[in-house]
Amino acid sequence: MPFRNMSTDEMRNLVRHQIETLERWLRRLIDDVLRAHHGGSLSALPIKKDIVTKAAERRSQEPPRYPREVDALLFDDLVTIICHPQMYGHFQDSLKDAFPDGAPEARTFLDRIVEARNPLAHTNDITTHQALRVACYSADVIESLKAYYARNNLAQTYNAPSFLRVWDSLGNSGQVEESQNCSFHFDNTPLRPGDTLQLEVQLDESFAEDSYRIEWAVCNVPQGERGLGRRFSLTLKDQHVTQNGLPIRATIIADRSWHKHGTYDAMLHIRYPVLPPI
Repeated sequence: MPFRNMSTDEMRNLVRHQIETLERWLRRLIDDVLRAHHGGSLSALPIKKDIVTKAAERRSQEPPRYPREVDALLFDDLVTIICHPQMYGHFQDSLKDAFPDGAPEARTFLDRIVEARNPLAHTNDITTHQALRVACYSADVIESLKAYYARNNLAQTYNAPSFLRVWDSLGNSGQVEESQNCSFHFDNTPLRPGDTLQLEVQLDESFAEDSYRIEWAVCNVPQGERGLGRRFSLTLKDQHVTQNGLPIRATIIADRSWHKHGTYDAMLHIRYPVLPPI
């Protein structure tokens, strides 16, 4: 990777994006293990209680930012959980392509990513060597995880990208269980014209981001607003007022000739009551 041809800001932005991508993968992996083996709770893990307590504090202070327990963990905490001797057996199959020698090797290389991540988080400089390490080591882990989830997805007849979760800026969130006919009614957080709503979705990370697109649409209003990507922002207007719930639709459309549901691969609706202006 030609970091020598990049400005300092370009290098920092590229490395930061790579680490953020890796973090999403690791959080998804840990969350899957939590649900499969530990009742979905961090408190059931054999880790220091301080990690769980501080994660709970962050989550209570900013619920929309941390919809899942794993979202409130620091990157160092993710490494601690994955490399824990009593836990690594749950992660070994998914990480074996990156770390064939097991937990000690995983600890060594993930710690080197931490060395670069922490200065970035505090707007400090990193060296070109650190940037190269992040690019190489994180790519190895991501590719290993992609292969793992692809192996698991091979059992599905219709192997297509899907939604995992949705959350908003009001503190609402939901786990997506179906790729079709999935609807969330957030009736306890009514909106009014002038309010701004922000929505975000989490997808199955086993599919490359450039292999699909996410389309948003505000339904049941003339010329409803539209958007693209994981995030969607809407400022409510008088035309959005409805007692029955304003439906906002998110759709995944993979970049290929067939789709799981004919014209799309996954769809969900989120509804909010919108009160008249004061």
